[in-house]
Amino acid sequence: MIEVRELSQLYSSDYVGVYEDSYKWTEKKNSPTMLYEVEFQLSGGRIGYISSNLLKDTQDAYNKTATSVLNLKKICDGILVLEKDGHKYLAVLECKSGFAEVKKKAIEQIPASYVKSMSILNDFSTFNKQDYKVFGLIVSYPYKETTITNSDNNTTVLDGKQALIGNQLEMLKIKYNMQLRDTQKSDFLGKDFLLPLLTSVKPDLLFDVLSVRHHAVPDLCGTAVVDLAPILATL
Repeated sequence: MIEVRELSQLYSSDYVGVYEDSYKWTEKKNSPTMLYEVEFQLSGGRIGYISSNLLKDTQDAYNKTATSVLNLKKICDGILVLEKDGHKYLAVLECKSGFAEVKKKAIEQIPASYVKSMSILNDFSTFNKQDYKVFGLIVSYPYKETTITNSDNNTTVLDGKQALIGNQLEMLKIKYNMQLRDTQKSDFLGKDFLLPLLTSVKPDLLFDVLSVRHHAVPDLCGTAVVDLAPILATL
């Protein structure tokens, strides 16, 4: 298993860290209703993190149209490297201040960040993807139904029209958004994001199936606590 601190041999130590039992993700607050702090708890476990800033600082180097539905400039809110009871997990994390942002942004951010995080980790001899259960983790405020008079409905109608005229990205975002909304889980298929077209990329950087979990926190809470153990138990 890779020790997250090993990444500081190549990258600034500001990008990585390891905690026992809990890790607090934070973002600068710019709205009263924003989800800006989530404490992730894993009792008896270890939580390593790779900051989103590592992905952000290399953002411009990536291809916006790696495939017609994969924009590698998209970044997530960080990578969690988890260990508990001899089991190892790697979570591509995205936190959102509203479920609408899951479809709008997170469904694109997760696969793009997966590819880039695998590229980073595969530079290290102690990393073996087969040692981990790798998954996407989206934390957001809960889904709320919109009414016909809600201005947000205009966006929903437009998205539906885009899907009807064959917008491939919009179609797969609708597909995965519905699964996450209704069951809080989904399996993202690499073929949906046209990953097989990346023929020059090492297979270890790609995925055939990526499990994704959605965890809702209380609406407009601002700060939240998330117990990772029940989420890991579903993988």
